[in-house]
Amino acid sequence: MKEATLKLKYTKSPNIGYSGPDSMYVVDLYQDSIKVGFIELPNKSKYYADDVVRNWTNGILKENNEHINKS
Repeated sequence: MKEATLKLKYTKSPNIGYSGPDSMYVVDLYQDSIKVGFIELPNKSKYYADDVVRNWTNGILKENNEHINKS
C-alpha cells in the first residue's frame, strides 16, 4: 500500500544571507510503511504538493521517478 505525508520545511536561516523562499513543501513517500524516498517542492503551492501526494497514492507516480530523492 502506498502512502505519503506532506510537510512544510523551513529553509531560511537567520545567520545566512539566503535570498530564496523561506519554506518549501516536502512529500515523504512510503510503500508498505517503509519510506522509499521524498520529493522537495521549492516554489510550488500546497495544491501542487497535494497533487504529488494523490499521484503517489493512486500509483501514477512510480518509485523510479527521477524527482524522488532516495537518501
